[in-house]
Formats: sequence, C-alpha cells, structure tokens
Amino acid sequence: MTNKKVNTQNLKEDNSAWSKGARTYLDGQTGYNDDTLPNLREKFSNPDLAIMLSGNKDKKSLPYKAALRRIQIWQKTDKGPGKDRKGSTPYRSILADIASKTGSITDAMRLETINRLSKGGSISITGTKIISESLAHHTFRIELGLTNLQELLRASIEGDTEHAMNIFKDKDIGGNEYPEFGLTNESTVIII
Repeated sequence: MTNKKVNTQNLKEDNSAWSKGARTYLDGQTGYNDDTLPNLREKFSNPDLAIMLSGNKDKKSLPYKAALRRIQIWQKTDKGPGKDRKGSTPYRSILADIASKTGSITDAMRLETINRLSKGGSISITGTKIISESLAHHTFRIELGLTNLQELLRASIEGDTEHAMNIFKDKDIGGNEYPEFGLTNESTVIII
C-alpha cells in the first residue's frame, strides 16, 4: 500500500497537542494543594460541592449532610481538609480528583507539580507526519531524564511549543534521531 501524494502546502503546523498532553499528564499528578479548595469553591456552590464529595444527590442523606458540614467548617475556619487518614473519608484525594475532572487545576498548580516530579519518563507522539509529500501515521517515542522532562513540560504549559518540540527532536537528549517532522492536525496525541 503506497501513500498518496497530498498537497502539503494546505497543512498548517499545529503544536496545540503539546499543551493538551502536558496538562492531561500534570492534572493526574497534581493531587491536593492549598489552591485546590478555593478554586473549587469559586467554580461550584457549597451544595454542588457536597454532592460531588459525598457522591449522593439526596440532600437528606447523612453522607451529603456530613460533606456539606465539612465544607462549611473549611469555609468558616479558612482551612482545608486535614491529611487523609486511614478509617476516615479521604477528602483531600476526593477534592483532587474533582479538581482534575472538572478542569479546576490552574497552570500555576501544574508548574508547581513539575517542580515536585522525582523522575524522568517517556513521551510518545502519535500523529500524522509528512514524508516526501505523502502523509504517514507514525508514533515517535523518547525517554527523558528528570531535568529535560521538567523543561519540556514547563515549555508546554507556558505555550512555548516550539521549544518543547525542539527538546523532543534533539537526539542528544532523547537518544533517537528522527527525521524532521511537524505536528499537523488535532488528531495528534501526546502521551507522557
């Protein structure tokens, strides 16, 4: 099967997948921090937050009432939940999960998470590349040490996708020598 020749001049480079992939990865790593609860309270009313915390829509149920009381205490004392302990409701974990699922994690929180990473990782890009005026679907994969991964993620979050792409393409960093390529569509997936 041969690739058909395409008009590559109509394709525009689209590096938006860098930011999306980095945000998705970091949202799963962020966990609870001091900004989590205030960000959620800005976005949701106390009753809505109690429903999410308790997993119960019945406002007369004990889990809902306990969650609402807990939110009101946090609001009154300006403190968030204590550390999750065995045998008690893990409010920090639940709030972190809610923040991740509802898009309540800010770039400042993500940048803080980048600084807390403790090891490198692998990055894969799956998408369309152009070779000799033909489109081909391909997966590029590299392994990055901690410092380079942090630099790539920081560049992605800050919108410097060109720098992120250069880190990925640098054979001295990732160990792979890929031909020149560009990300050309929104179907590009970046997995960290």
